[in-house]
Amino acid sequence: MKKLTLLLAFSSLLVITAVGQDPPFRRMEIITTLQRPIFLQRATPSAQIRDIQKLDGRWGIAYTADAIYRTIDGGATWDALKTNIAPYETIGSARFVDQLNGYATLSTSKGYRITLLRTRDGGSSWERQDIELSDLQTYDAEPTTAELNIQPDGRLEVSCRVTTSSNFSGSVRYASDDDGLTWRFVEKRVELGISDDIYEKRSGDWTVKTDGTCAGFKTGCVQETKLLANGVDITPLKIVDLARLEKEKAHTEATPMFALPPGGSTRISLNRGFDKCVAGSVAQMQLWWDNSPHHDT
Repeated sequence: MKKLTLLLAFSSLLVITAVGQDPPFRRMEIITTLQRPIFLQRATPSAQIRDIQKLDGRWGIAYTADAIYRTIDGGATWDALKTNIAPYETIGSARFVDQLNGYATLSTSKGYRITLLRTRDGGSSWERQDIELSDLQTYDAEPTTAELNIQPDGRLEVSCRVTTSSNFSGSVRYASDDDGLTWRFVEKRVELGISDDIYEKRSGDWTVKTDGTCAGFKTGCVQETKLLANGVDITPLKIVDLARLEKEKAHTEATPMFALPPGGSTRISLNRGFDKCVAGSVAQMQLWWDNSPHHDT
């Protein structure tokens, strides 16, 4: 009887404790909600030309992370194709077989899904299809780098970069023999990295030139891409306008290197720096100055 009384009392204590606390499944649901990945959206349209394709003397495309531009007069004028992509989607690659038939790959910041866009009327309308590329996550691939190639026999190929150490470069490749309906794994390659230099994008006599400028010293920096045809600038005007806005914003946000205090003559640095107990050698300090984002020590 005594044992039964103690057991009942202990059970009552558990019931009271359980009632007094929040339901554990509710807390787990909140944690799951907080940890759920979210889509990253673009704040402004991109002004960086990712790649180009010229099919003949007058027809070609240039695309950024969120827009595909087409010209039919050698770059004198450009039209933005209506891809209707979402603000959280990124164009990885765009390729045309001819002036009517083309493809583009899309990815998001969430998960390892890749979407294939297909046009049969030169980009006036597009069909969407989510494609299954097996083991993308297992290979630690980067969907945003999905590069599309069209082989002479019509086979489609998609290659994505895979994460490696800084001394190597890797990729994983898939192929489709039925116009993108199904995909099969082809190979994974990891090779010794040769150079970190950025190569110019070329197609026929078109070239994408990349330049970087800073409104201040190590501050207000922007990168600009231009499309040249035999040295003549044929960059789409929309991209030119976006690049101008980026430069203006960078100029307004540039931090001056020094400022004078009110009523004084001693210059005060407004830049970032760090403190160390012992000053480095001249060579060390020069290396730090040339390669770090800091100004002061």
